[in-house]
Amino acid sequence: MTKSLDASFEKLVDVIKALRDPESGCPWDLKQDLKSLRKYMIEEAFEAVDALGSESVDDQIEELGDVLLQVVLNAQIISETSENSILHVIDGITNKMIRRHPHVFSESSSNISVEAVKDNWQRIKDKEKAAKVGTKQSMFSDLDKNPGSSSLRHACDIGKRSKTVSFDWGSPFDVLEKVKEEIRELEEEMGQDIIENHRVYEEMGDLLFGVSQLCRHLKIEPETCLHDANKKFVRRFQSMESLEPSAFQPPIQQERLEVLWKKVKDNEKA
Repeated sequence: MTKSLDASFEKLVDVIKALRDPESGCPWDLKQDLKSLRKYMIEEAFEAVDALGSESVDDQIEELGDVLLQVVLNAQIISETSENSILHVIDGITNKMIRRHPHVFSESSSNISVEAVKDNWQRIKDKEKAAKVGTKQSMFSDLDKNPGSSSLRHACDIGKRSKTVSFDWGSPFDVLEKVKEEIRELEEEMGQDIIENHRVYEEMGDLLFGVSQLCRHLKIEPETCLHDANKKFVRRFQSMESLEPSAFQPPIQQERLEVLWKKVKDNEKA
């Protein structure tokens, strides 16, 4: 007999509630609060991102479950000191999705482009934010209050917000030229007789910001892109270690490591 969605979800909620029972619950779970769980939310989200980039459905299901666990556990903790519960979380996101998709739930026609959907989403979101504070603040006010996102993601969000008032580059090639300009400025600072670290630091920040905007224009998520690049580097390095373990014993010769690196890359392309 197929399980119902209601029954499965209720069982998960009951399990989490049991773990938080003051008398018979788990000591570790009882020790947690909203602040202590933040790092686990981030870790589980990244592990889910990793799994979603793989071919293993089993891994994807498991990691999405871990993210869901964090949502339910945090909601349970909130319910213990307020009248809110996981139902408020579900109702809140359900109503938000309906509000922000009028082309699906309100308007008669759903003939709308992806870009129009994104612009409409941001327009509705801005209107909701303004209603919360009573008056429209800076277009970046809510972004500045979001320390939970990575700096790369934050940079992309800033660029998206600027685009809504047409303060943006016209094409990816325009952004690429800006990135090249930032590289030249960084190179210029690094070439000084006396390198001022704060100037190099500033130019490096400008370069990273420019690269994030290039990702945005190329429709590339910078966080996952860098995540995959990190994994690729580690994978290739481990392949080098497997090919010739002795190359990593002193005295280490950089030239030999470069040869091994090229061999690993060529093997991947073959």
